[in-house]
Amino acid sequence: MGCLVWVVGTLVSLILMSAWGSIVIPWHWWTSPVGLLNLVATHTLLGLMVYCYHATITTCPGRVPHGWIPAGATAEALQKAIEEEEEYRRVKRRRGRGRVRVFEKGAPRYCGRCQEFKPPRSHHCSDCGLCTLKMDHHWVDNCVGQANHKTFILFLVYAIVGMTYACVLFTLRLIDIVQLFATITRTKNAVPDPLSMEPPLPGETDMRWPAIHMAVCALNLIVVVPLVLSLLCLLGYQLGLLTENVTTIEDFERELLKKKARREGKTFTWTYDMGNWRDNCRQVMGQDIKRWLLPCPSLNDPDLSMLDSKDTDLLSVRVE
Repeated sequence: MGCLVWVVGTLVSLILMSAWGSIVIPWHWWTSPVGLLNLVATHTLLGLMVYCYHATITTCPGRVPHGWIPAGATAEALQKAIEEEEEYRRVKRRRGRGRVRVFEKGAPRYCGRCQEFKPPRSHHCSDCGLCTLKMDHHWVDNCVGQANHKTFILFLVYAIVGMTYACVLFTLRLIDIVQLFATITRTKNAVPDPLSMEPPLPGETDMRWPAIHMAVCALNLIVVVPLVLSLLCLLGYQLGLLTENVTTIEDFERELLKKKARREGKTFTWTYDMGNWRDNCRQVMGQDIKRWLLPCPSLNDPDLSMLDSKDTDLLSVRVE
């Protein structure tokens, strides 16, 4: 288990304990319908977030089976792919960096590090040491690929909604404590009535715990607000790619190919664009739109049959 997993687990645990100590217990949520509703909502979001994160880091993203060979490929085409890969690696070692490679439609692709043929849209992950089907990135102690891309997207969604909810609650609790301090200050500054038999305000004799709660709420807001904004940027980027049926790796390569097409005065069209955002999103989230926000399988079969299509070669772009 990587360091990032421990960081995420520790952060979530601290936020949860802070919420219970500074919000749930002081407000006695378990004694009112509204409080119980908040308990159910917050812990449901927490459960969904943890489940999707666990599924993302433990699910195999999709690996190329050992000995896989593209259907219908001739021996000459396979040998050509091997030779082109060897030449590419020689150039890369000599220059110290790689270059953009444009594959012909339907041409076999070969991984020089795995010494295996790989389907379209698959990439070799240097962290895992294996080729991943429809690889997006390696950011969460695991590759995000064809089999766990949906749970990664849902993890971002649930994390943003849950932490935004937490920010609202911490802010309300902070306002509540500030108002309590203001009320006590006004009471202390008022001229006392010697005939008054009213008891002191709650917390008037001991404000240590409200002060601690205020510090905890403020600290959580300082940590959580920037985190929510960062996750929003990441989710926005991922959703933009999702609506165009592009992965993070492909986005980088696509931009380079766009520049190449412009230099040559040609029109660039991304091969995998299904024509509209719904169909593009279905490639990751599943065919049933009603299930998109549910942490259930996307029902997109991750076998290699669809990867044999002539339209699924990563860089076989249509340049006219």
